[in-house]
Amino acid sequence: MLRKLICVSIFVFACLYAAQAEASVTIFLDEFNTISGWSTQGNVSADDQSSPAPSGDDVAKLKSYNEATSSMWRTISTAGYNNIGLSLYRKTKSLGDDNNDLFTIAWKKTGETAWNILETLDYNSSWQYKNWVLPSAASNGSVDVKFSLYNGDDGCHSSKDYAYIDDFKLTGDHTNGGDVIPEPVTTLLFGSGLIFAGYLRRKKTIV
Repeated sequence: MLRKLICVSIFVFACLYAAQAEASVTIFLDEFNTISGWSTQGNVSADDQSSPAPSGDDVAKLKSYNEATSSMWRTISTAGYNNIGLSLYRKTKSLGDDNNDLFTIAWKKTGETAWNILETLDYNSSWQYKNWVLPSAASNGSVDVKFSLYNGDDGCHSSKDYAYIDDFKLTGDHTNGGDVIPEPVTTLLFGSGLIFAGYLRRKKTIV
């Protein structure tokens, strides 16, 4: 019976450890309760409205009009991680009233000059969840991420465009292959060790 218990414990440990090794880790998460740590241009603010994102409320709002651009960007470290994933919830409003209204999501490796476009929108969109896996250049270093909203109105219509973002997140896998042992596995190992130690003491007493 004891041998079966130990075997089961070892099997469960192996499964949990393998799962941990393959699981992505959250590197960075911004729920936009405030616009903190971002460089901004134009009209950018935190807006008290609900979204389908897990955080539920408070989002980043970009507003633009009269051929102006509003944008926000920041640098995020990916040191120690590969297989970088980028995800967010986004919504646009009033785009398409004029030619060239455009909302852009872009990234680049820190130090490079050219931005890599992940998505461009020139139309209205309800809240949607979007996610991408970035190229290997994003791994084990740092990346810049940028959101931009351009309004194509030349002043004749005085229309305002809006873009909203919530729960922006970067994820990645440990470059060391997930050496960190998760808490449930640690507890399992400790419990198995106690059982085995008790078995040895009991066996020694019987002998």
